[in-house]
Amino acid sequence: MVTSAYKKYRQVPSSTGLTGADVARKILRDNDITEIEVGHINGELTDHYYHKKQQLNLSDGIYDGTSIAALAVSAHEAGHALQYKQGYFFITIRNIVIPVTNFANKMFLPLLIFGLIASAIATTNAFGVWFIYGSLILLGLSVVLNLVTLPVEFDASKRAMAQLRDNFNLTDEELYGARKMLTAAALTYVAGLAVSILYLLRFLLIFAQFFGER
Repeated sequence: MVTSAYKKYRQVPSSTGLTGADVARKILRDNDITEIEVGHINGELTDHYYHKKQQLNLSDGIYDGTSIAALAVSAHEAGHALQYKQGYFFITIRNIVIPVTNFANKMFLPLLIFGLIASAIATTNAFGVWFIYGSLILLGLSVVLNLVTLPVEFDASKRAMAQLRDNFNLTDEELYGARKMLTAAALTYVAGLAVSILYLLRFLLIFAQFFGER
């Protein structure tokens, strides 16, 4: 959906004539955010806001683009900057969860392998089982991260639409296109949450069957 929407709306020029970089800078300026640098990054839809470095990076086709897609994506990334400025609750929680989840992702497989080996060679399964349970808890943190990410991304898109509607004199048709682009992008995070849940359930079912047979 994202690819389809992007291909469609990057061909639709905006009546404003502004580039994605222009839009991002205007949104930041209008909201008294002066410390963030708007830069260019290679790739397609590699756009991101990096709060620690105070950088808002826009990809090829977005930075210099004047399409509806360029305006929508750049406004979305600027929306993240607005979240930080206003102390949005879920982005604060997400920043806490990210390093914990990164550590959990590194430890998941070693802990799982150790648990399986211990379960196979120990006289009792209990010792290895606890390590396997621990690895599944670590895997569950990915679900938590994806769950917390949803309101962050939907809120950034909501802020983006408000900025485009109120400050850029876009037509109803242009706003419709921007909303379609942002909705498609937001659904990637819904898909990410669904995949992480199914991945966790897959392991739970595998180990339930494994220990049920032992």
